Amino acid sequence: MTKDRINRKTVIIIRKNRLWLKGRDMLTREIEWTSSPYEAWKTKDEAQAAEVAQRFGGIMVLFNPIINKKRVIGA
Repeated sequence: MTKDRINRKTVIIIRKNRLWLKGRDMLTREIEWTSSPYEAWKTKDEAQAAEVAQRFGGIMVLFNPIINKKRVIGA
């Protein structure tokens, strides 16, 4: 796999207290967190990620699931 194809898989996820934002429960509408970055809510939109991170008190992390690399951004 080329480096460009690997880079295209990079997304932004939200971390708080060693957990990753998963989303909202469909029935209760409660926020769900997960211990796995692979299950986390993902976006490529940095502005949207910044808004979500601020709303839930988390930090933005660049994540590439192919090589399991994480890097904090915007902190």
